[in-house]
Amino acid sequence: MSLVGSTAFAVTALVLSSGLAAWMVGIDPTAWLHGPALANTTASLNFDDRFGSRSTINTASLYYPLRRGFRSSRGDFNSEFGQIEDALSGQLRDTQTELPSNSEPATASVAATTTMTTAPAVPMPRSRPAEANLLARNDQPLPPQAPVQQGDNRTFLQKIADMMPGKLQLASIDPNDGLLSGPSPDLGKLGYDSTTAVYDITGRIVYMPDGTKFEAHSGLGNLLDDPAHVNARNAGATPPGIYEMKPREKLFHGVPALRMTPVDGSDTFGRVGLLVHSYMLGPNGDSNGCISVKHYDKFLQAYRSGMIKRIAVVISIKDVQSASTRSASNS
Repeated sequence: MSLVGSTAFAVTALVLSSGLAAWMVGIDPTAWLHGPALANTTASLNFDDRFGSRSTINTASLYYPLRRGFRSSRGDFNSEFGQIEDALSGQLRDTQTELPSNSEPATASVAATTTMTTAPAVPMPRSRPAEANLLARNDQPLPPQAPVQQGDNRTFLQKIADMMPGKLQLASIDPNDGLLSGPSPDLGKLGYDSTTAVYDITGRIVYMPDGTKFEAHSGLGNLLDDPAHVNARNAGATPPGIYEMKPREKLFHGVPALRMTPVDGSDTFGRVGLLVHSYMLGPNGDSNGCISVKHYDKFLQAYRSGMIKRIAVVISIKDVQSASTRSASNS
């Protein structure tokens, strides 16, 4: 064999043995040819282009280079991807460390927003209008008010009457209770003219010429309607006698009273200023010696109409009737 033939044989044997060795150890001979091109491609792709979140990157078009001179394998890829995940985790930890302390409420707010977004939509109740709240407050019951104390409207004479002990309690003056029952006496037969009324102290009645009767009283406290103490000033009953009636010059405690002027020498025991008026010292008809007529408005109307002009005060109408009967029998 010549030298050229020996050399060609040796080169051929070297190439075959080298290829067989490369095939056995997994060396890719073509990687040596494409090495510069792959390096340029890898350098042109940055980290965001390879592992970014952009949806426009086609993962199939990305090229993951193999280590130079070695065939790619699944184990090498997993190892490289694990290194990438470790790098991302490290950057995430660094970012969380650099965040300020007030980022936690923001994270909680984001979580709450996410929960509200994913939760099923439930209609919220409508707010109550302000007018309804005002009506509700107005409907509430008001607190009880303290009782208002009424002023003492009693007159001076009424206060004096209330201080007197042992008032007599009389029955009602209605015609059905017996006080005004029975026939009225004929005043004309008793010697009185047609314009004279008669006040019976013990009977507690005023007899009118037309037969009308009114309950009446005089005296104060224990001396009410007591003819035995007609001489007691400001307390005893009206002294018996005949009196001319005239309107008082001024109102008597707001009442248009009638002034009583004695005639025919009637003895009043020095008592002056006697009047006829309404009940003024309580419901019993107490007075300081004046004649108190319960239905005084009707009595006053009769006076103003001219029915009566005078009033005769007697201890008892029965005594007058007895005296008139005796006088008629003697004649």
